[in-house]
Amino acid sequence: MFYPYPFSLQFFFDGASRLPFFGFLPWGLRDDKPSAQDHFDLQEIVIDELGRDQDVLHARTVEDWAAILSEPEKSEVVSVRRDGVLIAQAVVLFPQTVQEADMLDMELPDEPHRVATVCSVVTHPQYRCKDLMMELLHEADIAAWKRGRQHMLALINDTNFRSWTQFLKAGYYIVGCGFEPSDNINAYFAHRHLGQLSLTESFQRAADRAIIIPPQPLDAMKIIFKDGYVGFESQRDDQGKHTGGLILARA
Repeated sequence: MFYPYPFSLQFFFDGASRLPFFGFLPWGLRDDKPSAQDHFDLQEIVIDELGRDQDVLHARTVEDWAAILSEPEKSEVVSVRRDGVLIAQAVVLFPQTVQEADMLDMELPDEPHRVATVCSVVTHPQYRCKDLMMELLHEADIAAWKRGRQHMLALINDTNFRSWTQFLKAGYYIVGCGFEPSDNINAYFAHRHLGQLSLTESFQRAADRAIIIPPQPLDAMKIIFKDGYVGFESQRDDQGKHTGGLILARA
């Protein structure tokens, strides 16, 4: 069997997918599946914490969540629970067409049936900074891999650096940007190849660098990506704090 990663730690593998847990153990084991109301309630807790005028999370109704759960051939909700309480969730979509991929004007890296998109990634405010998002993104990888998908894609608000830094940490690269009309935001295009080794080391050695600190004019950012730059790391100040800047390079 082909393993898409250069190491093999049997103790850290999911028995069905054979994907590694990147050096940490999943502490949110799943048993019975959360309901549409459970997913909606967690979403509302997060939105209340962000503020009702937030533009980070696309809100769904209970009916929307029910529709997602009722069509397992089109989507899957991955989740993490602790003491029986739902504390993190993400939606993974399995498109068959470019339109279903819903990645704006991004050129897909492969045929639609070979990609998956992850969205609505949230963690309960009381459980932040516990690697929950990394666990969710890994579970999303497993869901996609089991269905023969080779690429993971995501749209992320370019000012939501708390989110896109986690995607970078999980092995995604920022490969483009566009305007998301439904949420009225500029969004980064994030891509992770499930069968490819990390290129971060090559990007770190690259001499040709650029930095984007949103908000910036969308057309200006698009020029940088079209010129072959790829976002691979978040910028930090002298104290090690995130500045909101995205470091790009051409390897």
